Amino acid sequence: AAGGAGSHRRGVSVGGDGGVTPFFDDRMAPWVADRIKVSGDGFGNCRALGVEHRGAIVAGLVFHNWEPDHGLIEISAAAEHRGWMTREVVRVALAYVYDGLKCQAAVARIAAANAPARRIWQALGAEEHIIPRLYGRCLAGCIYVLTEEAWKRSRFNVR
Repeated sequence: AAGGAGSHRRGVSVGGDGGVTPFFDDRMAPWVADRIKVSGDGFGNCRALGVEHRGAIVAGLVFHNWEPDHGLIEISAAAEHRGWMTREVVRVALAYVYDGLKCQAAVARIAAANAPARRIWQALGAEEHIIPRLYGRCLAGCIYVLTEEAWKRSRFNVR
């Protein structure tokens, strides 16, 4: 895996903003795809953001399915530890979406059972839409939509 993903202990929280560094590296896309079981050829045309702590990869975000005419992009993520989604990581990721790509909304698909990821998107101010069978016959999922306006109002958008 990119950046030595297996070089740290699972279940350890990286905690706080100190020491967590976001970086753009498209080699992170397969790292994320492997952990969230993306089928087929992975994410296709995408951009990826890695997150490291003490030299080890702890998380990654992938920006994919960009629709420039609609101002929309999908974000997928995976993490090895809790505590990786710091204000700095959020700022870098969403600055890319709203300032760099000029999107009007970001979308995420998350398994209904993934409570930690759901809490992140809810805290950011995204709208939640629960979709039965999104991940299979018996597996509901959630679609989150974070509009530019909601991001501008978010308590995590500190400029």
